[in-house]
Amino acid sequence: MGVEVNPTLGKGSDTVRLMTLQQIKQDQQTIIAQMGLNNPICGIPEMMNVQTDMLEIANIRNVGRYFKMPNPQQMQQLLTAPKEPDAMTLAAQAQYQKVKADAAQALGDQNIRKAQQDQDHELAMAQLREKTLNDQAKLNLQADQIHAQHTQALGQMAADIFKTAHDGAIDVHTQHMQNESDQAVAAAQAEAQAASADQGGGA
Repeated sequence: MGVEVNPTLGKGSDTVRLMTLQQIKQDQQTIIAQMGLNNPICGIPEMMNVQTDMLEIANIRNVGRYFKMPNPQQMQQLLTAPKEPDAMTLAAQAQYQKVKADAAQALGDQNIRKAQQDQDHELAMAQLREKTLNDQAKLNLQADQIHAQHTQALGQMAADIFKTAHDGAIDVHTQHMQNESDQAVAAAQAEAQAASADQGGGA
């Protein structure tokens, strides 16, 4: 009458079963830590089952002496309560926010540098265009001055040529008139001499 049935007989030694239950417990803790209590794989009841089996290996059957099972209302509160992130999660989030802020700052600095480079380039191009226009205006002015000087020189040259030709024509005309006058004087003298000779022969 004092005999109790032990269904675990023939299923391996207590050491092997305990090690297996320890591994299951670690797996459950990992799943709950990553997915929360409200996950589809395991929760508090399953963890209590593992804990009960581990205590039974040590012949401890009064599990409630060490652990208590939450009632359905407490279970619902646990499942609906927001999960508070652990220290590692908070540190990871802080690091992520820092990296994100640094990336945003770097992008902002890059955009500022690019905008400054574009502005400097546009200013340089505007200065180059202005210098080109000024240089072209100077060249055009110099060309106009050279053309005016060339035109003036050609006009002066033509005037000198005309004056030289005119003065030469006047000299030729004057010489011709002088020759005609000399010829007329010579002819008059010849006639006078002839007339004188005729008078002398008559006497």
